[in-house]
Amino acid sequence: MATPILLAPCPEVQPVAWHLSVGIGIGILGFLGVVVPLIRERISRREKAIWTALMALLLFLELRSIRLDEKQHDREQAFAACEQQRSFQEITDQANRNFDATATGLNSSIKGLGKLLGTTQTIFRQTIPHADLRSNGVILKNAPEPSGSFNSSVKYWFDLPFSNEGSRAAHILRKAVKFYVGKPDDLAAQKQIAAEFEEDWKAVPQSNPSPIVTLGGPHFWSESRIFTNDEIERIMKGETIYTVERFEYSDPTGTWRADWCEHYQVDDSKFNVFVIHPCRILMGDRYRAKQP
Repeated sequence: MATPILLAPCPEVQPVAWHLSVGIGIGILGFLGVVVPLIRERISRREKAIWTALMALLLFLELRSIRLDEKQHDREQAFAACEQQRSFQEITDQANRNFDATATGLNSSIKGLGKLLGTTQTIFRQTIPHADLRSNGVILKNAPEPSGSFNSSVKYWFDLPFSNEGSRAAHILRKAVKFYVGKPDDLAAQKQIAAEFEEDWKAVPQSNPSPIVTLGGPHFWSESRIFTNDEIERIMKGETIYTVERFEYSDPTGTWRADWCEHYQVDDSKFNVFVIHPCRILMGDRYRAKQP
């Protein structure tokens, strides 16, 4: 947006000092130069001095009138130039405002069209037959008794049910679930876990052959985890277990990913395996995979 130029008001034209109109003094001087010799054949020295002084005065007044008239003309010209510049600047500012308004309206129209196209594309993608994998939670099969009293010598098994809510079968290219220990419902802890998971994901191999996930469900897969003494101590102090899942799969529309992050509830530093909280990050049901 162009910034308008602020011009100071044009100063008013101040009149110059009183003076004869240009030409009057020289006219009287010329008249006297013709008439005096005709009516005064003999002039005394004193009278000559008077006529000379009068002519000199008229000459001075004429020259003064010319100088003051030029000064008045310069002031009027400066005022006219200032007014012309202000008028031109007002026209320029108005043109800039009109252009900015037009550009703003055009940008709004483009944004609206972009949103419309995005919505249309989303609807179009949704109407195309596709796979849509969804997590159905996590189940700790051999939960410790009492709840939260984990043991570093025990392998804990987690069932991970999921379903295909789409209209086409999915070919799983890669899948992984990782378990982490961190503070419950803590965004900073979840961001750290997300960063660790992305590093762990880089080492996940391709599925060969690719398992096919048919429509509906539930489908199941399981994974085990042995928690270290340090992790168990942190759980006993009020931290929880985070489960992060990711599927990378293909269907007729391309390659997609789905992420789920959940953790068990902690009540007054007591681990509760029956209540699960969703994370605030790593929660994407279907998004296009970034190709390496």
